Amino acid sequence: VDESVVRWYLEEWAKAKLHIFEVFGGKLTLEKEVDMIVDEDAIYEEINDLAKRYPKYAAQILDFHADEWKKNEVDTKYNHFTSFLFPTICKKSAKPSKIMSKILQDEQFDIELSKILQNRTIKGKCVVSIHPLDYVTVSTCNHKWGSCMHILEGFNKFGGYSLMLDNESMIAYSHTGKVATYKNKWGSFDWNNKDSRQIIYLNPEHNRIAMGHYNGTPSDSHRDIWVKLIENQIPGEWKYSKKNVYTHQMGSFYYNYENYGNYVRDGAEAEPAKMGVKSLRCVVCGKEAKHLVLWGIQY
Repeated sequence: VDESVVRWYLEEWAKAKLHIFEVFGGKLTLEKEVDMIVDEDAIYEEINDLAKRYPKYAAQILDFHADEWKKNEVDTKYNHFTSFLFPTICKKSAKPSKIMSKILQDEQFDIELSKILQNRTIKGKCVVSIHPLDYVTVSTCNHKWGSCMHILEGFNKFGGYSLMLDNESMIAYSHTGKVATYKNKWGSFDWNNKDSRQIIYLNPEHNRIAMGHYNGTPSDSHRDIWVKLIENQIPGEWKYSKKNVYTHQMGSFYYNYENYGNYVRDGAEAEPAKMGVKSLRCVVCGKEAKHLVLWGIQY
């Protein structure tokens, strides 16, 4: 990666998001702590965290699949090396927690594991962000949802960079606070693990908030929190607008133009949001690109 290009991106990002940075009170994120319902992904995040805290047990902890931990029940459709080592203990319908207890005989570990399996809610955060890494990882997580903009696996890795440089886009998401590691053969970095996310647009006049494309199926309660976090920073009376206006694409790199609702301040009209930019630069060679090319087709 060319460091001068990285610098260019950060400088253009800083200019583009300055008005939002000021609305945020000189911060890159607005956050609120929330209770999140524990699902399979959330449980496995906790299990992975437990494996990091007990590295000598990690191999056996991670021998069980995410849905086995969620149900606390062994499913023989998965291959377990534990069943070869302890065939009378690790068998169909046995509880992984009981198996670990019998094998490891570590009372403190048993307590930590039981906390994970018994808690039906965990503390998480709802966040609205203009942090550069949240644009880069707009579609990158370790959950089951994903999109073409996943920076490791996607075919349109430029999408988040385009949102980073426009004047209106913010990344709203929820997460449990667990750090995820994203890596390939060139390197790695640690960042949040987005449970769900949605693009939200704030126009430079600060009188319209538009709800854009989402992934991971955010809950209505989280959407309400995201909007309220922004509204609380801008004086005035905000109301929901039923007027259906599509998002205007300023370039081809981010092409999800859905609009799922608008909030307007002090009687303003809900006009189309403007997302993305007309051109980007390759982070390796620095060459300017004005079109998205997928499978040899220019968009």
